[in-house]
Amino acid sequence: MTSTFSTPKTRFLGILFIIVCGYGMSLLANSEIPVVQEDFETEGQWRDYFKPDSTANWVVEDGVLLATRGGNATGLVEISPDCVVEIDVTFIPDSEGSEGFAGIRLGGDNGCLFVIKSVGFWYIYREQEEQRSLGKMLTRDIEPDRPYRFRITRHAVDGGYSFSWEVDGELIAEFMQLNPPEGEDPGKLALFAWHAKARYDNIVIRHLEAGKANE
Repeated sequence: MTSTFSTPKTRFLGILFIIVCGYGMSLLANSEIPVVQEDFETEGQWRDYFKPDSTANWVVEDGVLLATRGGNATGLVEISPDCVVEIDVTFIPDSEGSEGFAGIRLGGDNGCLFVIKSVGFWYIYREQEEQRSLGKMLTRDIEPDRPYRFRITRHAVDGGYSFSWEVDGELIAEFMQLNPPEGEDPGKLALFAWHAKARYDNIVIRHLEAGKANE
């Protein structure tokens, strides 16, 4: 008795099925699997993703990345213009009434800033023809030493970018950067703190299909 699964036609269909499934899984990997996922549990591993401006100012402590004296930790992984960045940010003011802040910068030295400070959330960006920075301060009651979950979605749009910023699931801001300044590099991301300490944890960066939001 001959098995129907041993004919040339069924073998061909089986091979074709494997190829199609493999291609589909490759697309899924490219669009859904995070390119960076770090929980800062070990001192050495996080340096595969970030380069601190001072090793004395950036340390892993109790499973989080701590900026002890401010400064920058620059990402080493190239980021797609279409991406989602999620991270827990804890602002630790250095004194009562401090004007310090902490957050992330998306887009290199001239990139957009997403900031938490003692009086609320602040986003800052530049346009090529504008002398002054643009953006808005959104007043909120900020609890020191409490982690806030940032989620920033960026898409390339007509030579510029659209941004959506959520904190703990609340939409904080949506804005367009239509004419990015010279020197802005969409592939770069940095963590930073100024006149404050900060903790960072559970960073996830995903690349998105161009023009589509992450679901």
